Amino acid sequence: MDKGSYVAASGSIAQERAMEYISNNMANMNTPGFKADRAIFESYLKDNLKPGAGIGTRAEIASGYLPQSKNDSTYLVASGKFTDFSQGALRQTDSPLDIALEGDGFIALLTPDGEKYTRGGSFTVGREGYLETLDGNVVIDRQNSPIRLDEGAFHIREDGTIAGSNGEDIAQLKVVKFADNEVLKKEGNSLYLAENMENTSWSDAIVKQGFQEGSNINPVSEMAKMITALRQYSTFQKAIQSEDEMNSKLINQVAR
Repeated sequence: MDKGSYVAASGSIAQERAMEYISNNMANMNTPGFKADRAIFESYLKDNLKPGAGIGTRAEIASGYLPQSKNDSTYLVASGKFTDFSQGALRQTDSPLDIALEGDGFIALLTPDGEKYTRGGSFTVGREGYLETLDGNVVIDRQNSPIRLDEGAFHIREDGTIAGSNGEDIAQLKVVKFADNEVLKKEGNSLYLAENMENTSWSDAIVKQGFQEGSNINPVSEMAKMITALRQYSTFQKAIQSEDEMNSKLINQVAR
């Protein structure tokens, strides 16, 4: 296989990776608070002077492998992904246990694996009276203490302060923002883990009680991205086939 086939193969693998992200986005289109993942594409141009190396594996090509040759070659690689944290549309539910954020920020939770973050969603009051996610993760206040609600109605103000049925303040939701949201890693179930806690601050996002934030997936736009990825994959496959046909003619016809 010559370098032209390697170039086309690297492009095919990159489009497969992009399709994985697009498919996952489409599957979570109706997941409250879900944020879309996008592939990061990079090209590699390198003059490698070491002859005689073996053929790269599929995993090596995906991670930026370059065949050992004396000629420059450009390879397309889906080197990673980033999360699009743009705001999703807010949907009014009128349920007092539905909480959404309007603006940049995340609600802090106490989980068995430490502190994690969410954009909100449907909460519940646990058996011991604590405000929790449906998965049992406890919502904490600015003092990192679990929030326990009194019996009866409660109201959440736009700054995250929770007032009980008697009008007295109970606690204030811990809502933080990060200087760079790329420090956040998806953990599933709309949870995020902060890999770096530096440069965090209190968020000025508006807390909306009785609302849910939808995903930021635009189905029409996502479908267009899927079609584009499929067409590009098909183009790379045809290039591989053409390279194979040319090599076959060189061997079977020109050599004679």
